[in-house]
Amino acid sequence: MNATQVNATQADINALLDAAAALQTALGNLADNGKTTQDDAGDIQQEQGRIAMLVERIGDYSANEFNQKTVQDATKSVKTAITVVAPAGGGVPTMAAIENACAAAEKALWNSIPAIANYGPPTQG
Repeated sequence: MNATQVNATQADINALLDAAAALQTALGNLADNGKTTQDDAGDIQQEQGRIAMLVERIGDYSANEFNQKTVQDATKSVKTAITVVAPAGGGVPTMAAIENACAAAEKALWNSIPAIANYGPPTQG
């Protein structure tokens, strides 16, 4: 581990989890509002599931095991995804935009998890 790492605080983790919950809600609203096709709604629900799985993994660690900068970067990425999924002016984003925003948020969440941050992602064997 890098000696200059600043450990995350519980407030950092709470901000990340709050943002992830808001993204899940925004995705749920999009899937349930009848403005998407049934196939797209299913894809959106899969995105919700992936985010839920990552949130569960984050809950496996104490705040002080996280790198503060990585957590703050993940929070920003998730908040950016929310602006894509639930645009301020309303409207329905394209599935490509939703998937790209969620993929970036999911990657940032994944990279914030201490075991991943310290040892890298699992390798295919």
